[in-house]
Amino acid sequence: LFIVNELKENVRKLEHLIDFYKEISVEDTFIIHIVSIISKIGDNFFELQQDRDLYLSLFYIFYNSILGQGAFAKKYWHFDAATSQKFVGYKLNLDQFCEVYSVAREAINYLARIKLIMNDFGFYLIKRENNDFFFHEEDLLGTTTLRLIKDRLINEIINLQEGIYDEIYDLDIMAEEITDQLKDMGLIWDAIKDQFQILVLNLIVKNAIEMGFLDIEREILMEGVTQSQKLLLSIEGKKLQRKILEGSNKDLNLNILTLIENPK
Repeated sequence: LFIVNELKENVRKLEHLIDFYKEISVEDTFIIHIVSIISKIGDNFFELQQDRDLYLSLFYIFYNSILGQGAFAKKYWHFDAATSQKFVGYKLNLDQFCEVYSVAREAINYLARIKLIMNDFGFYLIKRENNDFFFHEEDLLGTTTLRLIKDRLINEIINLQEGIYDEIYDLDIMAEEITDQLKDMGLIWDAIKDQFQILVLNLIVKNAIEMGFLDIEREILMEGVTQSQKLLLSIEGKKLQRKILEGSNKDLNLNILTLIENPK
């Protein structure tokens, strides 16, 4: 009953957001999805200034979500039926979105690509060339990805403890296998697979630390981090590797992936 009442209260707080989306003709199914995710964020979201810039920033995030989301995906995104995984639709990059919806680029850039990603709102962002790709920890892609990562790490702990099977502890391979699972499930497609794999790698290391690998299997994790080639492919991965090897306690935001174009 408490959960239902809390949900109703959060939805009530979002009435202005809902009205705004209806005014700009957002699909009803898509509005429900946005409200569903935001209602799970909780008080953090409602502490933000509730205005047009915020609502459009959220719309930008969900518009550019990896999943494409239901009815909205069918209207704005599509795949070539012959290849199923080849993206042939279109999406609006930041500049195009701001032009179409008459909003300042600085506002969307700050809210959608910094504020909502840097803080504890549960959004993830992959930057690829001029395009942004988002997902949320509570959508299907987010919950599945985080579950696969944690399950894999639990299996690694069991195997390291009991030696059930022989395996080289390779973080890059682990990230590749999890990403392959997500692709097989139809949650990601070929064009974004490599970038998503690098984000998964960063999240594997983050979750391993949170699960106590540096305490119970420090040597194994340090070796995996040292030998990883793909941690060096993103700004966040390089910082994460340096943090672990130097024993730093500095907080890093791993909800964003910024690819390095020409890594050395």
